[in-house]
Amino acid sequence: MIGLSRICVLVLGISISFATAAMAGERNVLKALKETKGGVEAGVNYERYNELLAGAKVQIDAYKKGKTINKRFLENATACFSSYENAAVVWKQKMEFRVKGASKIVKEMVKEGKGRPDEIISVLSTKHQEYDNKMKTYWDAAAKELDKALESLK
Repeated sequence: MIGLSRICVLVLGISISFATAAMAGERNVLKALKETKGGVEAGVNYERYNELLAGAKVQIDAYKKGKTINKRFLENATACFSSYENAAVVWKQKMEFRVKGASKIVKEMVKEGKGRPDEIISVLSTKHQEYDNKMKTYWDAAAKELDKALESLK
């Protein structure tokens, strides 16, 4: 009987250790995603945003390699991360537009005789607002998926 007790204690200890490791992985993923969300809310710049994304990716990849994975949590965390990634793509497009696209639009408007400053500013600000709206849509989706990831742990 003593041998069976030791085996039960050993199995229980191993189970607790796997659960603890999984919980630590989930905490790390949540921390990284929450930091990204906090960065968005604080208005971080593009470079810092991508640093936060890289940190979140490292944590998600590490969690995927774990022995015990909560599939629902991982799905929500991955969806959250994907939305943040999509926002980064749009942000990059917005920056590229500032550099290349804006001057192209201005040249075309001037060529067409629509080059008054107020017309140019209106067109450019509308385009910038479209990019901002797309990013906000992705950020809102990420926040919802983060909430679902948290809920999946309850």
